Amino acid sequence: MKTMQYIVSVPEGEDADLLLAKIQSDGLQGVEQQAEQMLIYWDANQADHEMLLDVLKDYPFSAKLLEAQNWNATWESNFQPIRITEQVGIRADFHPPFQDCLYDLVITPKMSFGTGHHETTHMMVSWLDEMDLQNQSVFDFGCGTGVLAILAAKKGASKIVGIDNDFWSIENARENVLRNEVSYVQIIAEDITQISGPFDLILANINLNVLLAHMKDLYHLLKSGAGLILSGILLSDESTMQEALKSGGFSIRDQKSRGQWLSIYAIKL
Repeated sequence: MKTMQYIVSVPEGEDADLLLAKIQSDGLQGVEQQAEQMLIYWDANQADHEMLLDVLKDYPFSAKLLEAQNWNATWESNFQPIRITEQVGIRADFHPPFQDCLYDLVITPKMSFGTGHHETTHMMVSWLDEMDLQNQSVFDFGCGTGVLAILAAKKGASKIVGIDNDFWSIENARENVLRNEVSYVQIIAEDITQISGPFDLILANINLNVLLAHMKDLYHLLKSGAGLILSGILLSDESTMQEALKSGGFSIRDQKSRGQWLSIYAIKL
């Protein structure tokens, strides 16, 4: 896989989260947010490449082609361990273990999304930390690195299925599942319409458009009264997401926000 790296200048006062929301697409492989700039990693073979260029026309940027091996080395060298809650920490295999952490998750991210550093993953992890998942069935829609599925397994979930539409994410998530010794977690390259439920809990940390497009699928895959946790939603889209959930047969029970991002916990009526 060949990857384009875009170094985009985001002046102080500009909304970097808004830029990130605009570029959500199958082509997006990863993002690093730094002081006054954003590093965007994009699949050079994706047809929606022109969409990215159209968004970036309003920002100063430079671009270069990376080979996958060079990308991995760069990403791993910049990946720092993070403590999400008192009980949950996320690190790479080349970091020392957390000494006083009940759930010490080992995630080598490569080009997949989900290390806990972004606000959306941070909130999803914090939701799971609060839940009793013993003997529960969990579906992770858009699993990325597999971090949420792995945490669900560590918390006692008995059946876990994660899907993604990106081959690199599937490969990476499977590696992380084995690395964390939860090999019963199923990571598959499959469309949501081909998944068999019902599940006790669904996790979906993707983006607004995908969530809206698959609201019926999420509803049908849940048991009655079961929970749905969503993120990848900008605070500016709160009312849109709330209305979609209510009209889709869900009752909103709680919300979290972090930075410009929103996460919602709802149950199927």
